[in-house]
Amino acid sequence: MSTSKSAQAHKEKGNASFKAGNYAEAVGHYSAAIVADRKEPTYPLNRAAAYLKLGKNEDAERDCTTCLGLSPTNVKALFRRGQARAALGRTEDAILDFHEILKLEPKNEPAKEELAKAEQNSKGKGKALSQPKPSPTVEPIIKPIRRRVPITIVEDPVVPAPSSPLDPPSNPIQPHAAEPSSIVETGTLRAVQTRKISTLEKPATIAPSLSPPPPKTSTGRRVGGGVFHANGSTPTLFTPPPRPSPVQNESLARPTPSDSAMSLFTFTRAMASSQNPDERWEIIKRVPPQSIPDMFGTSLEPPILHSILKTFLHVLSASKDEATSSLIREYMRALPRVARFSTVRLFFSREEEQTVSDLWEKLGQDEYSRAW
Repeated sequence: MSTSKSAQAHKEKGNASFKAGNYAEAVGHYSAAIVADRKEPTYPLNRAAAYLKLGKNEDAERDCTTCLGLSPTNVKALFRRGQARAALGRTEDAILDFHEILKLEPKNEPAKEELAKAEQNSKGKGKALSQPKPSPTVEPIIKPIRRRVPITIVEDPVVPAPSSPLDPPSNPIQPHAAEPSSIVETGTLRAVQTRKISTLEKPATIAPSLSPPPPKTSTGRRVGGGVFHANGSTPTLFTPPPRPSPVQNESLARPTPSDSAMSLFTFTRAMASSQNPDERWEIIKRVPPQSIPDMFGTSLEPPILHSILKTFLHVLSASKDEATSSLIREYMRALPRVARFSTVRLFFSREEEQTVSDLWEKLGQDEYSRAW
């Protein structure tokens, strides 16, 4: 069968699947038609219609752009691309496509309706963007009210010296006030009176006390001003946290592996950007075998599947490691669980069939090889 006849046969199968509502299967048939004949614009155009039904608007836009590259005046391609762009929120691009249709076919009613919808959505977005945001309310800054609190001086216990208890200390505390004051010495502390005394007023006599004032307990409800020792030192009010041990330091320095799963877009882009099989193998290993079905979903395409299989064959040919063979076997068991695997498998070329055969020959046939 010639290339064009084979592509046409795949297209007819795709049309039948599309009419039956099996859009994922239709995508597979249209993909096979594109592989058989890449110069025919009808095949990507039809696949774009199936992608639109599946809600895969980015893929639909890409296929429409491919079709327009082969047939620049294709009205259906412009219309479907406009629909895809509108669904993606790219309203301005969609409006350009619908205007281009009306240049080619001024009486195209569906294009006029879609253009009106797109312009209405564009106006709605413009209004939403033009509404000013309410200015944030600035709370007035209220300065805290300062209040004076008493300071209790706690004396460290000392052994009494032979000298008189009324002797002044070697390092007395000097008041900062320059005003006259009356001082009465009590042990190593001196009570300072800062009130001005008239020359005619006689200061009251304060009896000396040999015992230091009792410290105030912290059980009161009123907050005190702090505790200080007479020698100028202050007690520690908190316990510093313990330093981490060397084992803790090592565990903190070790990087934590990321649990975020690789998306299909990132995986496909990474595989396409690398032509080295060893680099592709490292990319594949970043996706655990059990995550393969979820990552691909209904988006498995023949080119990416064949690329994965060729990478497996290269790795098996270059390495005899049993662990590597076991890991590849897990991937080969996981791939048939992808939603579109059976459809993609139907359109394998002879080269792809040979790749699968060589792979299972190296891995050893088992019950899972029947799915291939």
